[in-house]
This record gives sequence, structure tokens and C-alpha cells, in this order.
Amino acid sequence: MKKSGWSTKRSHGILLRKYWFSVSDAVQEERFRRRLQDPTRRWKLSPVDLESITRWETYSRAKDEMFVHTDISEAP
Repeated sequence: MKKSGWSTKRSHGILLRKYWFSVSDAVQEERFRRRLQDPTRRWKLSPVDLESITRWETYSRAKDEMFVHTDISEAP
């Protein structure tokens, strides 16, 4: 098995941490709803944000698939 770049960097004293922050679809919908209702927060919404609501399940499956391939012993 070929060693990943992670192993090489780690052997040189570099510590790399991966973080993934995620919220549920219900929490995200609530955030969007509040932004739509509050004129002082509406600027935070873009057409892309509103479109993403319809793709939440697709994005979630893609995220899970990404973790299958990136959550490895060399880079947990």
C-alpha cells in the first residue's frame, strides 16, 4: 500500500487536524426561515442557499461517501 502524504507530513512533526461541522436539515431550515423573516439577517441568504434546501439529502449522502474514503487510519 502506498503511503499517503499525511504519513509523510506527520513524520516531519506536522500535526494536521480535520474538522467537519454539520447541522441537521431541521436546524438549517430553521436558520434559513429566521433569516428570511428578519430583514437585518436576510442578506446572509443567497439563491444558492435556497436551492440547497432541495438538495440536502444528496449533499448528506455525498458527505457520508467522502468520509468513507477519507477517514482512514493514517488520517482519522
